[in-house]
Amino acid sequence: MPGLKQQFEDILKPIYQYMIDPSQISCEDDIVLMLKSQIRKTKEVSPTQWEVFQQLPKVLTKNKDSFGSLFETINYFLCVGKIKLAEEPENLKTLYLMADRALFTVNPNQTINNSEGAIMIQLLFQVMTGSTALDSIFEEVLNRVGQRMQDTSHMPTHLKKHILGIFMSAMNYNSQLTVQYLESKSMTAGLIQELSQIKSSFTHEYEKKVFVIGLSRMLQC
Repeated sequence: MPGLKQQFEDILKPIYQYMIDPSQISCEDDIVLMLKSQIRKTKEVSPTQWEVFQQLPKVLTKNKDSFGSLFETINYFLCVGKIKLAEEPENLKTLYLMADRALFTVNPNQTINNSEGAIMIQLLFQVMTGSTALDSIFEEVLNRVGQRMQDTSHMPTHLKKHILGIFMSAMNYNSQLTVQYLESKSMTAGLIQELSQIKSSFTHEYEKKVFVIGLSRMLQC
């Protein structure tokens, strides 16, 4: 019932307005979860919800670069709003920069936060597979991922597998671009060696799928 849906969103608009400055409220997580619930229920992202989307980096800042409840909500924006995101690269860049902040943060719970950043970048590549939406920032993203890989001061296996998963997800997005990038940086052999050394740590079905599909795409090039 479109009319009822609009009425309900009109009721929520004053609540969404609080997200303009989440530093001044203590209920931002509730609003973030409300967004997720509404997108999941309606299977669409409304114009008002896209406006709130622009405020999500402020929530990440308040959370000291930890995604927390933001993660699932952004996943819904990605999956349900895929077409609009592909048409508006600046919004994809916003998501990438949020993920980059989490990937490089040294705030408490660093391994968890860095891993969330890595997985978010994986999701960007996976959801946008079949498009050219990330081509404009492709090299920038992989340069930063490579930079994080070189920082071995904090690189437990749990984190490393997620960072390597970014390269495998990039293979899924565009294997030719990824192989060209790896070759240009003389990274191919090292990447294969790293994957071989930690392949037993890919224990979850999602991780195994990323690993297998990525390697398969690489071998096809």
